[in-house]
Amino acid sequence: GRSGGQTPLMSAAGGRSSEAVDILLHAGADPNIVTSAGITALSGALQSKDMEIIEKLCGLITVGREGLTSVGREGIFRMIARQRMNISGPLLKLIEESLQNTGTDALALSGLNDATIWGAADFLTILTNIFPVETIPEHSKHQLMTNAVKSDCPKTCRAVLCFTYSVPEAVFNIARHRGNEEIISLLAPTSQDIKKAGEAKKSLKTAILNKTAGLLNIIPKSVEFTYNEKIEKMKPLLTGTHVTYDELLQELHVPPVHVGVLEPDLLAPEKKKDVWVSCPDSCVQKRSCLRIRETFSLVQIIIKKLEESNPVFKNMGLSIIGSVREGSRVFHCDEVDLHLSLSEAFKNLTYFDNVTQRLMFNPNHKAGKNTKEYTTFKNEFDSKKFEFDFLQHVYQIVSNLKLPENFTMKPLTTNFTPCLICMKMQYGEPQAYRCHHDPDCQVHMECLCEDQEQCSCHCSCKQFRTPSLSHSKVGAVLHIEWQEDDGTTFNLDCDLNVPTVPSSSIYDGGIGEIVEYLVKERPVNWIEEVSKLEAMTEASAISNQGKDSWPIKFRLVNRDTVLPRQALLFMKDETLAGNRKLVYVLIKIYKYCTGSGAKSYQCKYAVHSVLRIKEPTRDKIGEAIREVINHKNIRGKFDSVHQDLKDLGVTKIVIGDNGLYFEGLADVEQIQTAIAKSLQQEDEVEEDEMLKMAMAMSVAQEFEQ
Repeated sequence: GRSGGQTPLMSAAGGRSSEAVDILLHAGADPNIVTSAGITALSGALQSKDMEIIEKLCGLITVGREGLTSVGREGIFRMIARQRMNISGPLLKLIEESLQNTGTDALALSGLNDATIWGAADFLTILTNIFPVETIPEHSKHQLMTNAVKSDCPKTCRAVLCFTYSVPEAVFNIARHRGNEEIISLLAPTSQDIKKAGEAKKSLKTAILNKTAGLLNIIPKSVEFTYNEKIEKMKPLLTGTHVTYDELLQELHVPPVHVGVLEPDLLAPEKKKDVWVSCPDSCVQKRSCLRIRETFSLVQIIIKKLEESNPVFKNMGLSIIGSVREGSRVFHCDEVDLHLSLSEAFKNLTYFDNVTQRLMFNPNHKAGKNTKEYTTFKNEFDSKKFEFDFLQHVYQIVSNLKLPENFTMKPLTTNFTPCLICMKMQYGEPQAYRCHHDPDCQVHMECLCEDQEQCSCHCSCKQFRTPSLSHSKVGAVLHIEWQEDDGTTFNLDCDLNVPTVPSSSIYDGGIGEIVEYLVKERPVNWIEEVSKLEAMTEASAISNQGKDSWPIKFRLVNRDTVLPRQALLFMKDETLAGNRKLVYVLIKIYKYCTGSGAKSYQCKYAVHSVLRIKEPTRDKIGEAIREVINHKNIRGKFDSVHQDLKDLGVTKIVIGDNGLYFEGLADVEQIQTAIAKSLQQEDEVEEDEMLKMAMAMSVAQEFEQ
């Protein structure tokens, strides 16, 4: 059947509500109905990636003449490709039946096209095993290879090569232009390319040391390192299978950091800003608070110098955002997010063009000294120049900065010795990455791990401060270090976004236009960008109340592409008021315990949606957590167990009324034994490192003598 609008079953499947799906199916809801846009209940379930609902619907859908239409099947295939689904069981059976009952090649060719566009290598392999690919015209094969190259997915390119025996020069040129080293070597494998890559990395290292490299290499690409292991704070709590919420909050919830204390009695609501105070006598983490305040003061110095160097940065706003501001930080306080924004005057100068995804100056705008450099001949705001100028100025400031005498942090530096092992070939050129190893680390030099960010080789290197600056997709990252009294170091990362630009364009939280733009243009890394998008249309009614400007943020999609992006901030003061904050904090702890991929803002929005008109009492915290994680945005994302806890024998974590239950095959005594053994191994590692340090000091003393 066909329907113009969505059915209740489609809404329930897309909303990950298994119970509602069961009720509707029992009441006779038809899973074969297709909207005029090709949407089905199954395509909604595929979009939400709820495997329970997916398998349930697959078993009920019919693909014959009286069942799902060809438009519905194409929509399902497209969503399988877009979501890059793991395919097995009922879903695999549905794919096979769909291709056997079509009576035409159109569905298979459509599926092959979508699979190559979205880099869905597993789906592509299944299709090629079912469909006689030798019947595909040569020009269509070349289009599929072009799609695969533009997906930036080597596995997809490899799958297409299995049935494409020649690669046109035009396709190879696209691959060379995009610069994915693995794809280039697949299409034209030569030892000469590998040799050239090695030589290019060595040349880049020399250029970085001589300060002649490009901006995105003298500021290496950021890599996030773990300074403090969360499991070390969890282990002492696991003395039994049950840990109360009070215990979790007491040990894992970081106390409020006394940095940006809002003084509502002193400031009018429209002039809210951070008011800095010293810690009260009762503060149990005065040193941590001081370091965050010191970091904020550092950024204030950087902002002042930015304003002096470029008029576009005049009257820039600075505020703390995220968990430190909210008081919802858990485990450790070793990172802080600071938000930069240009003067509010820009809201009268700019608007956002949804079709071209460009930030534009108003037609009647006359470029002044602060906007002249960023006004193109098309009246666009030059996003790439703006981002690169910001990074360049921050680099120069940090390079020459002399810290105030009252600062306790170690001096900042932009000097570093680039690591050839951690370098990667990107866009046909080597890219320097932040690396924590000593230049002569033997363990690292012998490392054979393909992905250095997931490297499993262990060494004692902790070069977290050299350099003190790296770049991310959204701006700059400061890596700051303090010396502790016992000789160890404390490290903190400070994220600094490229300043957002206030705009007059109302934003409803939708992502349709940006997805359409990315699919059409397919810049390098476009699939990764799509995967990070999250529709926030439901939050727009909350966020847009009383607003007259909306921030435009910037993302470095690849070395040549900076995209402006509309942003929506739904957070209100009441979102985490009272016990709602405790619920949110405990969900963040539960998120770690289950290894959940749910984003913090998704959890925050779920708390806001579920608890907006009610605040749970302290004895109903467990009930509130269960209700919040059942919100459609995060439902089904807390079903696993983090590897740290699996290693201790935990196989399941249950939300109780007054605490979490850590269940498993191992009993309490076995878990405690595993913890004790783990702690003993850590002590042995620490003793080994201390011995090495002592030996190094002894050798140094002998050398001096």
